[in-house]
Amino acid sequence: TSGNHNEPQRATAFTCALALPFAWAGGIELVALCASALFLQMYLTMDICCMLLAALKSPGWRPRWPLNMRPWQSGLAAFLCISVMLILNVTIFPWILITSGVLAATISWLSGSTEMGSGDAIAGLQYSIALQALHSLREDSTLCSSNGADLAPLSWRPQLLCLLPSSSEHGPSGPVVEFLKDEAQTLLLFAHHLKEGQGLTIAATVIPTPSSVSSALDTHQAGKYVFVAKEQLVKFAECAELPCFLDATISSHFEASVEALIDCVGVGALRPNTVLLGWRVHRHDGALNDVRLERFASELVLTVHRALLLDKAVLLLCMPHDITSDQVFAMPSEDEHGTIDVWWVAHDGALPLMIAHLLQRHEALSGCGMRVFMYWGADEAAADETTKEGVEARTRRFLRLLRIEAVYIEVVAGDPLLDAGVPLMNERLNHLMVERSTASTRLAITNLTGPLPTHVSSPAIYMKQLRQVCVGMPPVLLVNGGSAHYAHL
Repeated sequence: TSGNHNEPQRATAFTCALALPFAWAGGIELVALCASALFLQMYLTMDICCMLLAALKSPGWRPRWPLNMRPWQSGLAAFLCISVMLILNVTIFPWILITSGVLAATISWLSGSTEMGSGDAIAGLQYSIALQALHSLREDSTLCSSNGADLAPLSWRPQLLCLLPSSSEHGPSGPVVEFLKDEAQTLLLFAHHLKEGQGLTIAATVIPTPSSVSSALDTHQAGKYVFVAKEQLVKFAECAELPCFLDATISSHFEASVEALIDCVGVGALRPNTVLLGWRVHRHDGALNDVRLERFASELVLTVHRALLLDKAVLLLCMPHDITSDQVFAMPSEDEHGTIDVWWVAHDGALPLMIAHLLQRHEALSGCGMRVFMYWGADEAAADETTKEGVEARTRRFLRLLRIEAVYIEVVAGDPLLDAGVPLMNERLNHLMVERSTASTRLAITNLTGPLPTHVSSPAIYMKQLRQVCVGMPPVLLVNGGSAHYAHL
């Protein structure tokens, strides 16, 4: 609408511009033929919509007809419309259909798919197709479990659940839900590069009950906080260009809520098998003195612990505090090539190699070569008398079986004195990683140590171990394939 009285002036002008050429043609037969064809095309569209609604048994399909509308009746009417069109003129029929399709596509594109594609017929058809496809996807325990990358390395794919930390308070204008904006955008941007816009991705958060609210929230109040959180998640997903599903819940019991979210989100075969988390690494422990960051650290340790117990793989993206996501995931120039370093320490699965391979498929990281550093501990060297050259040959053969290409492979020998203690092992690994990383290293991937039950009650100890591994490094992705035993770094 336009004008002072909200009249359809633009629509009227468009109709005049469309009708005048036919009026100027001078022949009443041509005008009558085009008008008849357009009316028949309109009836044809209505008959097809009625046939779909009747066949899909849409709950909103309640026609005012004395008898029940059958799909074959609408189909017969559509067939008669096509027959009359062909009888009138054979050549004009396809042009009418093409013009109608172009107009519908143009309206849908200009309106952002809000004018077209939201009707009951199209929505019912999409729902029916999606439901049949979901039923045909049988739930495969191999692909849904955390060790699927080991059991089926060629067909396994990560189905992500991105958990974002949040805080809430009751402001003067209503519920307020706050996220760590940089961390949230970085995590969803990483998910976009890993999934390349394909597959299942769910972005979710557990909102803590505001401390200013003394009593338990009722359903209406809780719904307001969830609505505000989902609005912000939509903005983060749009900024990262990540097509994903969104979920949020509010509770004063974080452990029970995050466990239910990890275990119950999804349906059928579309269930997450991988939990993606993020953490900003500072150069000193004093950063955790912030009350909110301390709570986030505690929730992070608890989430990793519960995800591993529920047989989910865990990806923890540790970003240095002085590096932004644009520096890591920006599109490189033609003469710029980086590397993705894979430090394969705990040889309990091929998940670190699979994640690096999937990241290379994105155009921003497609020019990065993969460097594989095989950490050969002293205990493994004592149990296996194979030389370093033999271990390197076995690693190359294993990569060929996985169809993964590496530009550089090195076997790094461990130290028997340092392998005995976890803190010394972390410092030793960090020293080796810093020593071999270069200015072109875009990302480092290594194994993640699963937290012990004592770490859940003392999260600062576990976070200190993570910082020992990642300090002084570019972004580090810590990977745990959900092994039953705790294979420390």
